[in-house]
Amino acid sequence: MDQTAESVRILLVEDNSHDRLIFLRAMKNGPITGRVTECECAADAVDMLESDAASFDVIVTDYDLPGLSGIDFCKKVLDAGIDVPLVLMTGAGSEELAVRALKMGVYDYVVKHAGSSYQDLLQVVIGEVLQRHREKQARKRAEIALEQANEELEQRVQQRTEDLLAANARLEQEIKERRLAETRIRENLQEKEILLKEIHHRVKNNLMVITSLLRLQSRKIGDKEQAIAAFEESRDRIVSMAVVHEILYKSDDFSKIDQNRYIKTMVNNLKGIYDIKCSTNVLYDIDDVPLNINISIPFGLILNELITNAFKHAFDGRPGGEIHIAYKAVNDTCCRLTVRDNGAGFPDGIDLKGTDSFGLQLVTILTEQLHGTLSVDGSAGACFSLEFPQDTSDASCCR
Repeated sequence: MDQTAESVRILLVEDNSHDRLIFLRAMKNGPITGRVTECECAADAVDMLESDAASFDVIVTDYDLPGLSGIDFCKKVLDAGIDVPLVLMTGAGSEELAVRALKMGVYDYVVKHAGSSYQDLLQVVIGEVLQRHREKQARKRAEIALEQANEELEQRVQQRTEDLLAANARLEQEIKERRLAETRIRENLQEKEILLKEIHHRVKNNLMVITSLLRLQSRKIGDKEQAIAAFEESRDRIVSMAVVHEILYKSDDFSKIDQNRYIKTMVNNLKGIYDIKCSTNVLYDIDDVPLNINISIPFGLILNELITNAFKHAFDGRPGGEIHIAYKAVNDTCCRLTVRDNGAGFPDGIDLKGTDSFGLQLVTILTEQLHGTLSVDGSAGACFSLEFPQDTSDASCCR
C-alpha cells in the first residue's frame, strides 16, 4: 500500500530522551508523518489513554520503563479494551520476549539499534501495523455487518415463515369452510329433495283424506239443506288442512308445527264464519310444545270439528259465551288438547260413535288414528279432552 503523505497520531511511551529523539527523526524523514505525543511514564500513558484513547492511531512503547514494564503496560492497555494497535521497542533482541508480546496481542516488535536502517524499519513497521489494524477493523465491521445481516435475514425468514404459516392456516380454514359449505349445500339439496317427495306424498294423502271425508259425508246427505251444510263443513275441514301447509310454508322447520299460531289461526278462521256477531269470547292456554308434522292433519281436523261444534251448537238461544282452548304437555311424549265451553252442554253418557253427528263420529275415528284417548264431559257445558302421543308408534303415554 502506498503510504505517501500519510498523517498518523502516535503515542510514544519512552523514558530515554535520546531514543525519543531518534524516533522523532524517523517520523520526519519517511512516508509516515504526523503528531507524536511523548510520555515518559507508563502510568501517565494509561491515564491518558483511559481519558482519550480515540486521539491516537498507534502506541509505540519501550520495554524498559520505570515503575511499569512495557509488557505490563501493553497488558494493561489490552485488558482495558483500548482498541489502539501496540508496537513494543526494546534494546535487547530477545526472541522469547517477542513471542510473549505477540501472543499477548501486541501488533509488532522492534529492536532498537543505531543507524538509518532503524529509522526506516520504524516507518515500515508502523505502516504495516496501521494497515493490519485497518484491515482488522474492516473485518470487524464486516463481521458486525454480516452478523446484523444474518440477524435481519433470520428475522425476515422468521417473519416470512410466520406469514406463510398464517396464510397456510387461513387457506386451510378457507378450505375447511368451503368443504363445510359444500357439505351443507349437499345436505340441503338432499333435504329439499326429500321434502319435495314428502310434499308430493302429503298432498296425495291429503287428497285421499278429502276424498274419504266427502265420501263419508255424502252418505248423510238427504236433501238440499243437508248438502249445503255438508259442503260448508267439508270446506272448513279442507281449510284446517290448508292452514298446516300455510304455516309450514312460512316456517324454518318443516318437521314441526307452531301450535300457538296454528290453533289461533284456525279458530280465527272459524270465528269469522260462525260468530258473525262476535258474541263468543275465546280464551287460550297454549304451551310452547310444537306438533309433529306427521299428526298435524288428523289433529287439525279434530280441532276443527270441536271448535265448529262449539260455535254452531253451544250457544243456541243464548247471547254468547266463552270457549276455552288449552294445549298442554302431559309428559315428554304426550300432549293434551282441551276444548271447553260454557254453553248448553249435552246429556251424560253420550256415545260419540253412535251419534248422528258426522263431525263427532269423525273425531272418534281420528282419535283412534292418533292412538289417543278422548274424554267427554257435558255437565257444565261441553268439554272434550284429547290425549295423544307425539309419536303415533308409541301410545303408552295415553293408556
